[in-house]
Amino acid sequence: VSKKIPWVRVLAEGAVIVGSILLAFAIDAAWDTRNDRVEEAEELTRLEAEFQANYAEFSEDVELGDTFHREVTDLLALLDSSADGTRIVAPDSLVSSLLFAPIWEPEAAVYGALVTSGRIRLLRNRELIEAMATWESRVSNTQENQRRARALYVDEILPYLRRDNDIVGLLSGRLNVPSLVPSDSTGPSIPSGPRETTLLNTPELRNLVAQFRLFSGLAQRSARRALVDTEAVLAEFDSYH
Repeated sequence: VSKKIPWVRVLAEGAVIVGSILLAFAIDAAWDTRNDRVEEAEELTRLEAEFQANYAEFSEDVELGDTFHREVTDLLALLDSSADGTRIVAPDSLVSSLLFAPIWEPEAAVYGALVTSGRIRLLRNRELIEAMATWESRVSNTQENQRRARALYVDEILPYLRRDNDIVGLLSGRLNVPSLVPSDSTGPSIPSGPRETTLLNTPELRNLVAQFRLFSGLAQRSARRALVDTEAVLAEFDSYH
């Protein structure tokens, strides 16, 4: 029996050593998990603020875009109802609809950094990650449609308008579009009352306006969906509160 005691002691000491190592690993893992949760909470706070800012901006842009899309539709109807070769007098609010071709640049620094660094793994909510990926795809689609509208405006519509129509006043800042002028603006004031621009009605102009209406309509549809997707992302943050 006495010969077996050293082996028992060795086994016991070994068990203590292994247990100590496992305990150290467990403590390290618990500490890492705690740090991950702290970092996750910080990133979630920054992400939520980022998406809230995007939602506020998107809401305003979509509302303004809907207004301009209705006006470009009204402009096309006015052109279609007039004879070829005639000069029509259109409100600046309608003609200016051809000048509204924004391209979204949403806030995505926090989200982008998480994705590119691989630290997106810190987020335990898989639904949130999927919702943000869907949002990113939708915004990309919106931007593509907006670029098509912008290219049409820059490459074809604006050169055409400048060639056959007097739009100097329109482009120089007398747009009668109150929604584009901040209430606290300190810049040059826009004269009150209706403003008008004379356009030469031609098949080419009607075709350009029709194309712009199509592209801006596509951009608006994808923009509204992007707004819904932004709401879906924000809803996922509720699971953490």
